[in-house]
This record gives sequence, C-alpha cells and structure tokens, in this order.
Amino acid sequence: MTKLDCGYVFDGMNESERNVKHIVDFIIAAICLVIFSPLFLICYILVKREDGGPAIFKQERIGRFGRPFYIYKFRSMRVDAEKNGPALYQHEKDTRMTKIGKFLHAHHLDELPQLWNVLKGEMSFIGPRPEREFYIKQILERDPRYVYLYHASTIFLLVNLFLYNSRE
Repeated sequence: MTKLDCGYVFDGMNESERNVKHIVDFIIAAICLVIFSPLFLICYILVKREDGGPAIFKQERIGRFGRPFYIYKFRSMRVDAEKNGPALYQHEKDTRMTKIGKFLHAHHLDELPQLWNVLKGEMSFIGPRPEREFYIKQILERDPRYVYLYHASTIFLLVNLFLYNSRE
C-alpha cells in the first residue's frame, strides 16, 4: 500500500475523481431527499407519536481520515437505550426497540436521515461505514489494520490490504 507523508493511505482516486464522486453523491442525495420527503414526514410523525421523544437520533461517528461527525437516524430505540453505555443491537432479543422502531429498522427506513450526511459530504454512498469511536478502539486492539478503512476506498482497500497481504 502506498502511504503518504501525512500518514494516510492513498485511496486510489485522484482529485478530479474524488470531486466527481462527491458531486454524484450530492446530486443523488438531493434527489432522494426530495423524492422521499413524504416518507420522511410519515416516519417523523410515527416516531414522535409513539412516545413523544425526539424523532431524530444523532450519534458521533468517525469518518474518513478519522474525522468525527454526527450521523442522523430516525430513532428506533427508547430514549434511554444506552443509559448503561454503548450496546450493539441484539436483533429479535433487543428490548430497547420501540414498535415503530422495529418496523423502521427492519425496512432500513431509520437510515433515511443519513441522506443529509451524504448531502453535507460527511458520508458517501460507496465507502466504509462510519463507526463509533468506542467500537473502533475495541477492533483496533484485535486488528490494527482496521485503521486503513478510514483512509481508503472500499475497492482499493480490498485489493491492496487483503489480497496483497495474502501473498506474503
């Protein structure tokens, strides 16, 4: 893998390719926000109506090059779901889910507000999924190569990290 002077791994895209990717992400996100706006409104009302808590959930995530940002989702769990600290979703056994939240999560509708993150350039449609710092630290203890996910595009990462390392 090609490491730059700043310590980041080259992502396989030149500046113009990166700009085109950002513009395409922006256009698709903007179009989707307009098309799905009635669905946004329905989801918002249903979540708000269920328990009166906030409809939008925001959580700090770590993005590309380790930059923190807030990811937005429709809230699918009780307001106090993480009062005892971060916990992973337990699927059918998870009692923290609301009734509407189960439906939204099962149909990935809770992810719709992330279109705003894509529009703002904090996320991309193609690339590694931003994760919480709490979990990144745990993963890095077991496999330090995980840090490369935040520096490289997915295709470049697969080709150079996993295939290249398997030849050694």
